[in-house]
Amino acid sequence: MTGRTLMAGAAAALALIFLLPAAASAQKTENPPTFDAGKIAGIQPVGTNYTIQNPVRSDGMLRVYNLTTPYGKFLVRGDAMMRMRINELKALALLQKVSIGSPPAPPRRARRPTSRWRACSA
Repeated sequence: MTGRTLMAGAAAALALIFLLPAAASAQKTENPPTFDAGKIAGIQPVGTNYTIQNPVRSDGMLRVYNLTTPYGKFLVRGDAMMRMRINELKALALLQKVSIGSPPAPPRRARRPTSRWRACSA
């Protein structure tokens, strides 16, 4: 055997040593889990002005929600952020109900002034 043949054989052996474990480990990775929006604590999947699409995906760290509202579709990352968006949408629904619903109350008149103004003498 010559030196070149030995070098080629060694290079092939090294390539097998480094490439086979990488290929084997790539096959063992698992996909992040998915969740049912109705079974997540503190999350209401449907409200008066929003719907959370099922299934709720995960990016490995946080849940990723697809939120559909009359204002558009939104991607929300994390349970805390989803709870915040739900609270904001509830507030928007109440504001819309108040602004469209009953007419505003008439202004109240003051019974009497609470303090008297004195003229200052210079």
